[in-house]
Amino acid sequence: GLQAHVAMVLNSPGRVLDKLGGQARLEEAEELYRESLRILQKEGDRRGVAMVLNSLGLVLDKLGGRARLEEAEELYRESLRIGEDLGMHRHVAMVSSSLASLAENQGDIDHAIRYLEKMVDSNRALGLDSFVAQGEQRIRRLRSRRSS
Repeated sequence: GLQAHVAMVLNSPGRVLDKLGGQARLEEAEELYRESLRILQKEGDRRGVAMVLNSLGLVLDKLGGRARLEEAEELYRESLRIGEDLGMHRHVAMVSSSLASLAENQGDIDHAIRYLEKMVDSNRALGLDSFVAQGEQRIRRLRSRRSS
């Protein structure tokens, strides 16, 4: 309905601010994503919720700091669960990649590899061979780091 449209309108400037970067713009993007998320949750738009959870996670990931990174991980995981429930393969691949990067940056190579394997499976289901190859390359790189 109208509320879902409003939520997506709020989401658009959030994406622009996110791309522009800088602390103040990222914080403004965070506010817009949170408002969009509230509306989409109220409307029951699970697909929209999944997408905004991922976007908000990306912003928190960029802003950094322990609490924000922990929240980003929670948001990514919820986004991933919804995406899997709804069969959103492209979304699952994208969020899995974000979770893999977050795990890798925290030194958790095993989880990073597991998320990359999920990303590869989703991209394979979509027939996106170049993304499958990139994911497999990232997995090989992480496995070699783990064994050295």
